[in-house]
Amino acid sequence: MSDYQHSSLVEERFFHLDVEGLRKYSPEFDSAYSRGEGEIEIGLGDLYAIAPRRQRSIKQYRRLVRFLKRKGVDLQIVSRKTKRLASEEAIDVSNHNTNNNDF
Repeated sequence: MSDYQHSSLVEERFFHLDVEGLRKYSPEFDSAYSRGEGEIEIGLGDLYAIAPRRQRSIKQYRRLVRFLKRKGVDLQIVSRKTKRLASEEAIDVSNHNTNNNDF
């Protein structure tokens, strides 16, 4: 992936609708964006409703996350899949039979 960046003016225009949607959706985001610092967590489904992309995937929002990071806002996108994986990591697998060939 390239390290190329657009000018800040081009990025402002490109992400304008996303930022405005987030500001209307979340007073915390609006405050953080105005201050130029803060950490905001949002569900992938909510973000997709605010700022639709071609696919509903966290990867589709990488550029928006990087743009907001440069503005001082750390946007954390959470999906049900991510939460499910985190809870599965907590499962104790020490009692599982390693010689099980049922796959």
